[in-house]
Amino acid sequence: MFFPSGFSNAIDLLNEPDEEKSSKKDFILACVLVSEYLFEKKERPTFHSRKRIEWEKHIEEMAVEGPEGFQKNYRIEYITFMKLCDIIRSKIMVNDEMAR
Repeated sequence: MFFPSGFSNAIDLLNEPDEEKSSKKDFILACVLVSEYLFEKKERPTFHSRKRIEWEKHIEEMAVEGPEGFQKNYRIEYITFMKLCDIIRSKIMVNDEMAR
């Protein structure tokens, strides 16, 4: 099956009114510019990769700074944070059986 293109050949442009020629030329130019842009465009930037921290080691380092250090970094007091952890612990613990 053959589907004729609106831009089948250059002769088509010669036989059309100036306004239609201009419109098709503008469309072709836009297609070329988009194609060039996409060809030159670099890949999307990678997302920030975050390194997992060893929590116990991290807390020891924070303890050196004192109680203000934890609150300054996390905007919550350490004692309050630990209470929150106790409340949600059962909901966030990894089930070893299901994690396989």
